Amino acid sequence: MGFKHKFMRYLTVRNWTYAESRDYLCWCLEGKASEFYATLVSRNQDIGFLELLTKMEKRFGGMPLPDTAQEQLSNSRQRHDETLEEWADRVMQMATRAFPDLPEDYMYRQAIKRICHGCLDREAGQHAVNQNLTTVDMVVDRIKSYQFNHKSIYDRSRKDFREVKEVQLSMSSSETSEDEDSAQIRQVRQSRSRERNSGRQFFDRGRFKGQRSDKDQGQVGKSEVFELRKEMGEIRDNVKSLIEHMETLKTRSYNSPSPSPVRNRSPSPIRCYHCQGQGHYARNCPKKLEGNKAAKSKEVTFSDDLNEKGSGQKA
Repeated sequence: MGFKHKFMRYLTVRNWTYAESRDYLCWCLEGKASEFYATLVSRNQDIGFLELLTKMEKRFGGMPLPDTAQEQLSNSRQRHDETLEEWADRVMQMATRAFPDLPEDYMYRQAIKRICHGCLDREAGQHAVNQNLTTVDMVVDRIKSYQFNHKSIYDRSRKDFREVKEVQLSMSSSETSEDEDSAQIRQVRQSRSRERNSGRQFFDRGRFKGQRSDKDQGQVGKSEVFELRKEMGEIRDNVKSLIEHMETLKTRSYNSPSPSPVRNRSPSPIRCYHCQGQGHYARNCPKKLEGNKAAKSKEVTFSDDLNEKGSGQKA
């Protein structure tokens, strides 16, 4: 795009014709652009300057579609290695490609909003966007003024303050501050020094043990063996007693079967179902027994009566 504007200015100032402009364009091109120019001319010897310029712009201009450029504009942010002026210029280029057919006022409003929203110093960008500024230069000046005043009052710039406090989650697009790096380095050094000291103490302790006399080593060895044997004997006795106790429980469980559960009598008093009296059962009920005796006394035996009276008829 820059080459095109520069060449068109030469064309206007020098009053070149289209034929002359086509030849001069050939002399200015190099590399792939020159090869592409030669290909177009070899295919069509009568190709015009404007058509040639349009095809070359389409091939090397890198102009994205308006929708793609608008999405890039809405997702763009200022890089850490990018100054405020460079950030503003990049936003203006993206806004020009994103809104080619819209009025300039609308394009400038969108560019100003993106400059403030994507600024690395968020508080400065918020301060500038609330001022409802109309030009990019005014936005850049207002952001710089806010940063200068903050540094003068607090003796610290907004950029440095934000780099110390902000935690970047994306490793590809973010960098840690020098304070965090130095703190991590100090922690690593301290941990390594502690490890070296602990290893040195362990080595010195082992070397001190190794420097004992043979007599001391013999005494220490005998006492340790004696204590070890004593502890092993206690463990053996405990295990033996535990096994004996388990055998006793096992034998007892085999010899004494579980007794059958005893049925508990009902705590309610004995009641007779015949007379509804208490203290006896129905089979021993006095009323029932008396009734049975009376019934037996009233029984009649026909055989006895006939034998006693005899028959009145003769055979």
